[in-house]
Amino acid sequence: MAKREVRRAPEGAGADHGRPQEETQHVEGFGRWLEGKGYSPDTRKCHLYHLRHFLEWARVEHVPLTEMDPAAADRFYLCLKEQGTLRTERERLAPSVSTARRFVEYLSAAGAVSEQTPAAAPLPKILSDFDEWMREHRGVRESTLVLYRRVLLDLIDAVGQEPEKYHARE
Repeated sequence: MAKREVRRAPEGAGADHGRPQEETQHVEGFGRWLEGKGYSPDTRKCHLYHLRHFLEWARVEHVPLTEMDPAAADRFYLCLKEQGTLRTERERLAPSVSTARRFVEYLSAAGAVSEQTPAAAPLPKILSDFDEWMREHRGVRESTLVLYRRVLLDLIDAVGQEPEKYHARE
């Protein structure tokens, strides 16, 4: 699969800059949803600004609104990682990633995501073994494992899937 660059929307682009009507309605609904969740006006404005990057990625990748589920947000995350744009200059996670996750949460709450979404890619065996161990021996819930998963996937990418080859000095 060819790697595609996420293009940034032009600065000052209007709220409905070339968007289909359904997408515009969901962007506006997302803003109202954030307000209902107690987000400040400045935070809502930032989320709406950063949402443009996720929506542009979705257009390039041909991901319709009805398939914008957590797996789509994860694919967006991986795309930014491959491009080297996942982290800001201060090494923080790109704001468009958290915005993508909030938007997916909103779409699910609004009933806009179809029930039959494609299954997520299987986890590496070492990670599924870790998940099983954490559930059995530490009583960890899935919501906690999901938080660990992103960090552990980065670690596995860096050091590989064979623990016997891990060395502290490398």
